Amino acid sequence: MSRAFAKPLRLPFQVDADLLVPFASLPAMAILKLLAWRDRHHESKRDATDLLILLSSYAGAGNEDRLYGQESGLMEQYGFDIDLAAAALLAKDGSAIASAEARAQICEVFDDEVKYQLLLEHMAFGDRFALRDGESDPMESLIKSVRESSRHWVSALS
Repeated sequence: MSRAFAKPLRLPFQVDADLLVPFASLPAMAILKLLAWRDRHHESKRDATDLLILLSSYAGAGNEDRLYGQESGLMEQYGFDIDLAAAALLAKDGSAIASAEARAQICEVFDDEVKYQLLLEHMAFGDRFALRDGESDPMESLIKSVRESSRHWVSALS
């Protein structure tokens, strides 16, 4: 998978003086989950639901100050909805470390309407029960933000 990244995807975490543990950044994990879903979505919905978790938790993963500071334009663009702005920021950050090949593969998912709709379906219902008539899904706006935030992947290809 190292071909998926133009920049290093691991961050060191100092456990103690003698133990340094590398781990993947959240944007790197999002890239890996999206590419994994692209390759094996017929086997499992898990990669899509994992991607949704990453999208929905990015603001609270140390990015709130960025969203209200240097990335405040995203907040304005998304009507000051921090979850939507954070999803766009995750795509932007992922695009910054993804290789051109990985960005092209990701754009294939977003540009193919059938695959894109399947991704949304897997994100919405992967590990959950379908909603009853009249019920609203609290994740609906976040799931819809996936398409909007995909333009950050596409713009990086230009």
